[in-house]
Amino acid sequence: MKFWLRAVINQLTRVLKGRVHLMGVSMLKYVLIVAWLALPAAAVAQEKMTDQQSKMGTCNKEAGDKKLEGDARKKFMSECLSASKKPTQQEKMTACNKQAAEKKLAGDDRKKFMSSCLSG
Repeated sequence: MKFWLRAVINQLTRVLKGRVHLMGVSMLKYVLIVAWLALPAAAVAQEKMTDQQSKMGTCNKEAGDKKLEGDARKKFMSECLSASKKPTQQEKMTACNKQAAEKKLAGDDRKKFMSSCLSG
């Protein structure tokens, strides 16, 4: 359990037992205000997943859907996480240009090749 959450629960427990007051304001009000202010920050922190975390979630869901367990699951997760990502349009353009240059294509032949290469 997160440290701050544990501290809030401990404070609430003490307040509910009627032991603590902070400068005339009941500790319960103080703790609730602090918790209310902290929740949006915690929510924002959880929303920002890295690409790797996102990929891990996707691979984990796929492994669950396939009902994989043990070594089969480990192998699937390893392959899924190491699978290369889909190339960007810029990467496709570079690769297709290189292939067209190697084939020494020009004019309409080059246009046709580039069109099919970039769409595929």
